[in-house]
Amino acid sequence: MQLRVIASYALSIALMLGATVCIVGYAANGIVYGDLVGLRGREHDLHLAGVRALYFLFVVIGLQIAAGVSIVSLLPRRLARARGAVARFAIGLSISIAGTAFLFFVFIGLNRVLRLFEVGST
Repeated sequence: MQLRVIASYALSIALMLGATVCIVGYAANGIVYGDLVGLRGREHDLHLAGVRALYFLFVVIGLQIAAGVSIVSLLPRRLARARGAVARFAIGLSISIAGTAFLFFVFIGLNRVLRLFEVGST
């Protein structure tokens, strides 16, 4: 394998892993937001949780697009020539989303097995 191909694979996986971590951050801030709704005097915290959740969501979208573009460069040449640019990007984005979902479930599974992020346990 050429160094360029290995670097593209590594970049794609790193972008999908970053998107996975940001999805967890988005979900965590969503949970915080839901817990703070209706509490008096916590409006500022409610606003911060909502803004942070949106930031995480925008970063996830950006990382997914970047991973999709990176994956397009790894598609076979026949497929790259036979399809249009939009179809190639759709294929790359689909692979990126599936890879991110896979990494998310691996992250959740490892968390359950290794108990890395347990909250409230004694």
